[in-house]
Amino acid sequence: PIMPVLDTITIIVPTYKRYGFLLRLFKYYDEFNLLTKFIILDATPEQPNDKELLKFLSKKNVIWERFQPNVMFWDRIVACSELISTKYVALCADDDFIIPSGMEKCIDVLESNNEYASACGLFFIHTSTEKALRNGFSIHPLYENRSPRSPEEQDSALDRVTDYFSGKTA
Repeated sequence: PIMPVLDTITIIVPTYKRYGFLLRLFKYYDEFNLLTKFIILDATPEQPNDKELLKFLSKKNVIWERFQPNVMFWDRIVACSELISTKYVALCADDDFIIPSGMEKCIDVLESNNEYASACGLFFIHTSTEKALRNGFSIHPLYENRSPRSPEEQDSALDRVTDYFSGKTA
């Protein structure tokens, strides 16, 4: 089934020498038939040679931007910002997955709360420590007991994000 609300979001995926992870990410999202736009920020010096990956990279909902390896992560994001045409943006590492229903819930929260600058679902990580391997696969939340914060006293959501990233608020 196609998730129509997810046509309002662009998923930005930075990658560097990890085409196997990128292919896995595309296969994951392909299962959902998403209308989501993807922008791939690729600083890998070599061209991919996997035909399946190249097929995904050539889809009409995928923008594949190549960068020199010395272009820093944040500079790649700034360079692609003009390519974003959707109302919302998500940043997803090439070895991560954002669950589509979680993206939908975040969009619902933002649609219902214009004073919010961002929304974030739960993070789950798995560990492969010796103890975890002895006890089986371990999955746990990255952040626990996180409740929504009320908006600060600023004029706009953009002001709050700008202040946060400039270090004015913590």
